Amino acid sequence: MVIARYLPGIDPAALGVWSGTGRQRVEVVLPGLVRRDGPTRVRVEVRVRITVYVSNPRAPHAPTAPEQPPLPAHMVASSAPAPAAAGWRGCSARWARLMVPITRNLAGELVINPALAQGKEPAP
Repeated sequence: MVIARYLPGIDPAALGVWSGTGRQRVEVVLPGLVRRDGPTRVRVEVRVRITVYVSNPRAPHAPTAPEQPPLPAHMVASSAPAPAAAGWRGCSARWARLMVPITRNLAGELVINPALAQGKEPAP
């Protein structure tokens, strides 16, 4: 899962956004308001459009994608299978609103801090 690299040691399924089973794909992300939540913390409102996929082992295999040129160095390939991947069926899309807690680590870098979402103070 792509977000896992930004949340070392944390299971994204434990954040309450996803059960951790099946597949889901975030297709659109719309940033919103930024609210100050302390001298070094903010919460960023984010609305995301999510499509959930259910297992469908009888689904026909998707056609093989044509060979594509290598990605430029500044781009990263998606870790998610194609929406039409064999064995999955997409359900209706839905919108979700998230309040993402952001703080700084000891190096001064901005980081997502899930402890803030649960009302806990960050570890020093």
